[in-house]
Amino acid sequence: MSNDWIVLEEVGKWAGLEGDDLDTYLRLASQIHNKAVEQSGQQYDMDTEYFHFLNQEVLSSPEIEEAITNQGLSPEKLSAIRSGNVDFEEFLNETHLVNYTLDEIVDFVMVLKLLDGYRSRVEDSQMPLDKLYYLAFTVNYRLSKNDDIVRFEDSLGIGNLQRTGYRYSFIKQSGYPFSESLERDKNRLIGWNLLNERTVPNLSNCEYPFELSMGERGKFFFTRYQQKINQFDSLLLKTWEDEQRQVLNDFAAESIESLHSYLQSIDLVQQAQEGNVVLHGRPMNFTENDKQSKQGEFNAHA
Repeated sequence: MSNDWIVLEEVGKWAGLEGDDLDTYLRLASQIHNKAVEQSGQQYDMDTEYFHFLNQEVLSSPEIEEAITNQGLSPEKLSAIRSGNVDFEEFLNETHLVNYTLDEIVDFVMVLKLLDGYRSRVEDSQMPLDKLYYLAFTVNYRLSKNDDIVRFEDSLGIGNLQRTGYRYSFIKQSGYPFSESLERDKNRLIGWNLLNERTVPNLSNCEYPFELSMGERGKFFFTRYQQKINQFDSLLLKTWEDEQRQVLNDFAAESIESLHSYLQSIDLVQQAQEGNVVLHGRPMNFTENDKQSKQGEFNAHA
């Protein structure tokens, strides 16, 4: 999985823009990009022609040319942008490679889809951090009650992946489910500017005074990979997606008080001692039997 959606920022840095000039360019380029996706996106296969799309529909636009003409770019770079011939490999070949298992990458994608689904259902699309824990827990809890539905997929030759859902284990903290591993991955996504987090003092009835929203790079992610993440081929991922969608339908717009009431009605939550595990993470492993988990590549530009 490659962070192609941040390429506009890399173009600006490659061109030599910085400070306010870079910020101005990024705002303009983002606006042009979004408009171009609406008007011309269907003409391109975004999986294989994304860079071509950027060259032809975004970077070579008259607005971009006007914005960068007097910014001191070298004649060669200015000409490449004007003509739509930017060689992305020239400045995208030096990346900071962070290795994660494919299992972890799937978790990242599904967390982003959880936020994206939430913002499409709730007028105030800022998600309280408490809701992230509660909704992800509810997805896994409901899936755990239907394990037998998907166990047969192992006979299809996908190795020992027999159950679906987040790998995150949840403990009981302050009476409700909390996951340190989900917190860790949330912070990773914020660090990559895929998610935003803001402090909200005295957030009503919430344990954690933070709200989450989709970052600009997260929005680019959904534009870049929309077809792939909307049409999972795996039955297990479809099962996970369907359950997550239903959880959002049921609880996205509910108040924290309503979620507290629902969680307190679950025997697993009621019976667990404070600090003990409420629900173990799903034992996913997208590998062949008896083989060490392969490392997926998640490229984040340094």
